[in-house]
Amino acid sequence: MGSLFNGITALSADDVWVAGQSEYEDGSFLTLTEHFDGTSWSVAPSLDPGSVLDLPNNTFSAISGVSPHTLFAVGRQDIPDPGFCCEAGLAEHSADG
Repeated sequence: MGSLFNGITALSADDVWVAGQSEYEDGSFLTLTEHFDGTSWSVAPSLDPGSVLDLPNNTFSAISGVSPHTLFAVGRQDIPDPGFCCEAGLAEHSADG
């Protein structure tokens, strides 16, 4: 249905990352990360811990690059609790090379 980006980090003009969430037709929200290589954008695999409610509601709020091959993304996941709903922290560390 749509995507929302909440964070961006640029390691160089041809190494830009964004993080946020995608909304699907069933009403679920899943984490989303995309990468710009200087020419085009592509979806990058990201952590999605799945559903703890009827539908997943996961999002990344920020992303930071600390070196050309090391990224951190943080956000939240809705967690059910008797009588009310709360949120849990969600974090992903990605390193290659």
